[in-house]
Formats: sequence, C-alpha cells, structure tokens
Amino acid sequence: MELRHIRYFIAVAEELSFVRAAKRLHISQPPLSQAIRQLETELGIELFDRTRRQIELTDAGQIFLQQARLVLVQVEQATDLAIRAKRGEVGQLRVGFMDPQHNMLVTEFFRLFLAGHPQVHLTSHALAPTETVAAVQNGKVDLAFLRLASEGGGLVIEPIMREPLVVAMADHHPLCARKVVPLHALANEVCILRARHLDPAFHDFVLATLKRGGVAPKITYEHSGVYTALGMVAAGLAVGLLPASLLQLPIKHLTYRHLKAPHPYVEIEMAYKPDNKSAVLAQFLDVVRQVCKEWRSPKRRFAMHRDKTLISSAEPSVRALARSSR
Repeated sequence: MELRHIRYFIAVAEELSFVRAAKRLHISQPPLSQAIRQLETELGIELFDRTRRQIELTDAGQIFLQQARLVLVQVEQATDLAIRAKRGEVGQLRVGFMDPQHNMLVTEFFRLFLAGHPQVHLTSHALAPTETVAAVQNGKVDLAFLRLASEGGGLVIEPIMREPLVVAMADHHPLCARKVVPLHALANEVCILRARHLDPAFHDFVLATLKRGGVAPKITYEHSGVYTALGMVAAGLAVGLLPASLLQLPIKHLTYRHLKAPHPYVEIEMAYKPDNKSAVLAQFLDVVRQVCKEWRSPKRRFAMHRDKTLISSAEPSVRALARSSR
C-alpha cells in the first residue's frame, strides 16, 4: 500500500466523485480509478458502493476513512518533526558541569537556548572535575563545561571565556579596606584551596598564581566544595582565590576584591565529541558562542556586586539570540 493510494482514497471519499477528486488531485480520472481498485484489491474489501448514480462509502470504507485521515496526520507530524530535528529545533541534549558557578552558566545558556528552541529537552548533570572528560567520552553527556583542561582525550576542547580570580575574605578582614588587592598582600594569610585530588588543575593553578606573585601561602585548609570554602572564609578562618562568578552565590559576611593587575584568569572550556553530528548540539554551541562573545566585550566586565553579575551582563543579547535561533 502506497501513501498516494491513501491520499487518493481520501479525496474520492470526501468528494464522492472520481471526476471532482481527480480535478482536486490534479491528475486524470483513469489512473485515479485504477489506484482505488488496486487499494481495494490489496485490502480485499470494497471501499465504495458504485451501484448507484453517485458513489457512496461502504461501511468498511467509512471505517477506513477515519483511520486513513489519522495516518496522514501522523505522516505530516513525522515529516515536520524530522525537518525540525534536522534544524536542531527538537531533540534532547545532556550537559555536564562542575561547580555551582558553572551550573549558573548552564542555566543561563539553557534559558537563552530555549527561547528559540522550546521543544528541545535539555538536562544538566553535576560532575566532579575529574569526571568531565570521561563523561563526554563514554556518552554520559553530550557536552561538558570544564576549566583548565590539560588534554581532551580525542575530544574538542573549545575555550569560551576567561574568568578572573578574586580574593574572598570575611567582611571584617583588614584587606577589605583596599579596592584592589596585590598578590603579595596575601603572604601572611592562611589560604583555603580546593583539595588537589578533587580538582588538581585548579589547585595547581592557584598555587602557581600565588608563587608568581612571590607568595608562599600558609595553606591550612583544603575544601571539597565551594559552599564549604565560602563558609570557612566568611567565618574568618582563611582567605581564598576563587572564580569571580562565585559572587552570585548568596553567602553572607563575605567581601570580594579584585586582584591588582596583571589579573590571573581561569580558562573555561566546553568539551564535546568531534564526530557528534547532533543538530541540537550544533545549535546549542552557537548560542554559547554568541553569549560568551557578548560577555567578552570590553564594555562588559565581572562586577563586584551581586546585583551586577556575569549573568545579568548578558541580558541585552537575549532577544537577539532568540530571534537569530529561530
């Protein structure tokens, strides 16, 4: 049974005339009549009663018409979904992230992406820094956000933005009196670092940054999570060099200060398989690149106030991204 036979049958059933149906279908009557006969022969039933002056549907024909219409609707829906899937407008995408600030980035990327792709199903997965590359390699996620990647293991590691480090300290700390803090001012401070076995790249980067500033830090504390670190800093137990996007986390009794130039930056990247041909992934990557291009603008910088954070700086591009992604 061919799809055209179903279309031909529906036209004849609705017109109750081979002449009018042929005209509607823009074909001649003989091939239309022949196609209907072929359909009836294949089904082994008569769909039309031709004994009267005007043809009528048989009982079997009435039932077949109802189902035939449903078939055409399903075919049209399947065709539409296939076309939209090719354009990346429908489908699913699994995205991995590491720290809370990365979750904020992912949430913002999701919001902007869904403005133009509302029928894509997006899911986020929290990953340990040491798991991000493997999660993409083994297919647990399609894309992962990471930082300071040393190698990709066959993946594409694409830098998307550079995030400055800031000094976090308790509100009553003497360094709060400064607008910017030079690295050497941390020489006598107790520092808190991410435990190396959990995030060796960031741990080593912070240590190297301090050493370049001539600081041999008194490292008394290592933390297993951002909230733990910020809690200890707020309690006055230590100071920390942390990514600037952490300013968005609602932790009381904390003060942040920029480091004196030259500023140390952490590279944030996204990792994905080079042979992943997902149209949804391609569309999502484009949105991330456009957003990060806005964030890299000289006119947009990390602010030191929680109400003027990295995320809010992207707002002017939201409508444009939504339009361009449709």
